[in-house]
Amino acid sequence: MKDFTASFPNLTDQYLANVTRSPSQIKKLFAKSRNLLYNQIMRKLRLISFVSFALVALPALASFDLMYLPLQDGRIQRYDPVNRIGLGTMTMPSTASSLWYRGGTLGQVQLAAGAYFANLVTGALGSYNGVSPIVSISDDGQTLNHVSFSGLLERPMGSQASTLRILTGWTNTGNSFFTQDNDVFSISLPSTTRITAMRHNRTTGALLDTIDLTTSAVSPGLRSSMIHSVARGGQHVFSSVYANNGNLNLFRIIFTGSGITTSTTTLSGFNLAGNISLAPAHNGYYVVGQDSTNTALTRFQMFDDDGFGVALNAWTESFTINSASRGVGIVLAPEPSSMIMFALGGLALLRRRK
Repeated sequence: MKDFTASFPNLTDQYLANVTRSPSQIKKLFAKSRNLLYNQIMRKLRLISFVSFALVALPALASFDLMYLPLQDGRIQRYDPVNRIGLGTMTMPSTASSLWYRGGTLGQVQLAAGAYFANLVTGALGSYNGVSPIVSISDDGQTLNHVSFSGLLERPMGSQASTLRILTGWTNTGNSFFTQDNDVFSISLPSTTRITAMRHNRTTGALLDTIDLTTSAVSPGLRSSMIHSVARGGQHVFSSVYANNGNLNLFRIIFTGSGITTSTTTLSGFNLAGNISLAPAHNGYYVVGQDSTNTALTRFQMFDDDGFGVALNAWTESFTINSASRGVGIVLAPEPSSMIMFALGGLALLRRRK
């Protein structure tokens, strides 16, 4: 009782200061003290309940991700890759070859007629975003399109207005790129035997770094868009997939702020004739494409993003991803740390109200 009553010293002080008052006054004083004690206890109980609810909800909230995959038959498959559960499909006005999630219920889809905003709940198309195929979506929401004269076009989402970036030494012979802050990271095929990684200044187009991945490529081709993730060590990682000499290779540019290094891992189990889609995950990313043994199946491979990336578990599902897909949309569930901060924020607000 000592620790409990220490939180309410004003009750004892008020009683001792008023023992000479009349019985009716003392009765009112005790009623007031009882109400004060009750209110303070209820505030603490509400606080405990709020924090307990947030902590109990963490496992459920942190265990659900939502992926949108364009299928070969034209539908969009909703899928939870964490629990490996199909969540139904929706139909688009025409077949989507690639899809990127943008926020809320909005996505960006690549159709045969061009790129569009789309409602990922109803499947309804929104504003038109140009006829050029989207190569990737940048960190600041620009759609990135390659052009035939050594550069790329940046368009705001849902707009046909564009900004042309001329990149020194860059060639439009199959490419994959991503813009982050004031850098353009890319992988391109400047010749029939070369595969090259580059970093350019996004504003001036100046070449900052270049690395030849191979100068003896055989039947090379780029098979995915490029995605950005941040490794646990803080390095920026830009990942893409290219084909060379009958193999599919997961390629990573690791940027530390002072330059770029690269890492390549041969992918197994994926259809060599199809494209590959990459999507961010918690502390890594998903590689998604048709299965090599049975192309009617969709194959998933998880990669850790620490350092140069480590292959984790792989599995297949019975639906068939579009073989032309270079991008899938994904909504990542809040991290547990985010929910803890939410609970602590509620604690602070409740304390301020006391």
